[in-house]
Amino acid sequence: MRKATLCASILLAGMLLPCVGRTAASGSQSATAHVTLAGLVTCAHCGLSVPKGQTRMSWALKNVNRGDDIVLITDYGKAFKTFSLNGHKSDLLKYLGGEATITGDLDGTSLDVSTVSPRTK
Repeated sequence: MRKATLCASILLAGMLLPCVGRTAASGSQSATAHVTLAGLVTCAHCGLSVPKGQTRMSWALKNVNRGDDIVLITDYGKAFKTFSLNGHKSDLLKYLGGEATITGDLDGTSLDVSTVSPRTK
């Protein structure tokens, strides 16, 4: 009985091993997609909140000058999604605190910016 169980375990492990290797290899590769997203351009620190006495742009600009990342907050119906924006900083600063349409290569939640334009409704 033990010999049969041992043989079945070895056989099963031998069959599953190639699948495990394939899953690990495919999971380590990142997939990028060329996308166009529209939303609020702001700093990573403030998100949607702004302190009393500040405008959205002045607060975001202050935090970006202190080293915060520039992010895009998009509205997905019941939830908001935040994307970290990389590149084209001078173009992004023009829309800081406002809405823009951004095109680029998306990898997870990181967007390598190609173009920045006013948001079209």
